[in-house]
Amino acid sequence: MLGLPTGDSQENSGLYSGDGEFNQMLKLSTGFGDTKWWTQFGVGYNNRTKGFSDEIRYDAEFGYKMLNEKLLSIFKLSGIESLNNGSVSASPTGLFSNNVEYMSPGLEFLYFLKPHLGISFRAAGAIKGQNVLASPSFSIGVFTQ
Repeated sequence: MLGLPTGDSQENSGLYSGDGEFNQMLKLSTGFGDTKWWTQFGVGYNNRTKGFSDEIRYDAEFGYKMLNEKLLSIFKLSGIESLNNGSVSASPTGLFSNNVEYMSPGLEFLYFLKPHLGISFRAAGAIKGQNVLASPSFSIGVFTQ
């Protein structure tokens, strides 16, 4: 995966649309499952430029189908660990900061109203964080399959 520096890294009314760096991330993922369950694991190395620290990124997911396959329940875990090898100081806004670290568990439920239409609910938060703005997040949605 390549992160292209297309955003503006200069402060504009306190907001940034980019950090001016070019990322290259190599990630290895694997997964397996059966008719009612699945699991997936991934780990990657994010090489960052412009004085930002490189990162190890990870994620895992476990899903299970219930109620005659009308309800999918999914547990997700994702995170970043900084290698603390950069020279850029942390941004005062927390956005595009350096040496960001977090671990975020989340739960997601997808309920099929019809065979190809459903609603979803997701809740996630950070149980560990460094140089990152963190708050619980909740989302609801409609999906098609």
